[in-house]
Amino acid sequence: MFPEKTAAHFANVTPDILLLSEVDNGMARTGQRHTNEVIASQMVMVYSFRVELHKLVLGRNTECAFCPNDLHMLGWHGHKILLSVPFVQTALVRLDDSVHWLASGGNAVDLQLPRLGGRMAIKSVVPNDIGLFCVVSTHLESNASAAHRQTKMQILLDAIDTIALICPS
Repeated sequence: MFPEKTAAHFANVTPDILLLSEVDNGMARTGQRHTNEVIASQMVMVYSFRVELHKLVLGRNTECAFCPNDLHMLGWHGHKILLSVPFVQTALVRLDDSVHWLASGGNAVDLQLPRLGGRMAIKSVVPNDIGLFCVVSTHLESNASAAHRQTKMQILLDAIDTIALICPS
């Protein structure tokens, strides 16, 4: 929620790669800004951002305290990868095949915070001195069983294997 503070924190260690989840674009709690652009600009990095979900309400009371107005311009929420060098390839990996956050019978938190979308990951092929490698930013569903998360990790690992076949080092 605080892109300037995030950039300042990481600037102290000057990373070549940052994997971030739950970042905003056009949400009231972050001043309608594209927080990805703010962080990337301050850190002089390139980035790839993928939308995980569209938030339909402002959020919990703690989030609403930061909202200067009562609507989202876009309401996009997702994951990003920042690099100090250009990407070779980047792609979205959908981990859910349903929009379970709007399904009836959800838990109380899900029904209070309606949104459209589903869990996903962003993967990127990154060059380095000895070849190419793959980095991934994701956020597995915390309100699920270990078996559910294991299934999603297998989907993600299969997608990473696909990149390895396409872009051998």
